[in-house]
Formats: sequence, structure tokens, C-alpha cells
Amino acid sequence: MYDDPYYKGLYTIFTNLNPVSIEDIKLNNEVSELKEFSLEEIKELLKTNPKIFASTFRMVIEEFMKN
Repeated sequence: MYDDPYYKGLYTIFTNLNPVSIEDIKLNNEVSELKEFSLEEIKELLKTNPKIFASTFRMVIEEFMKN
């Protein structure tokens, strides 16, 4: 859950044991660009350049990585 004076949200992170090819994911009017990252790459980017991620994503992925 994300609770902020300016934005509230409820997020679910889905994981999959079977690999999904990035080519199989279809873009639509809500998704204009797609890039694949490993969890290690995300951890490194959160340390070195956190502003490239939305604050809500940072909060959700950091909570996800705790578990």
C-alpha cells in the first residue's frame, strides 16, 4: 500500500517461475515503452540513480525486496 498526502495506491507484484519473453508482452495505450531489468540491476539503479523511477515504484519495489 502507498499512502501519501498527494497519492494513494494499492499495488500487487506478480512473480513467475517460468520465464516470459519480452517480445510476448503487448504494448497498449497505458504502456508506451518496456525494458527488462534483473532484480540486481534495479537494486543498483535504486542506489545510483533513484530519480529515474517513480516514487511509488521505488516504495513498492523496496518493500518487495525486503521479503
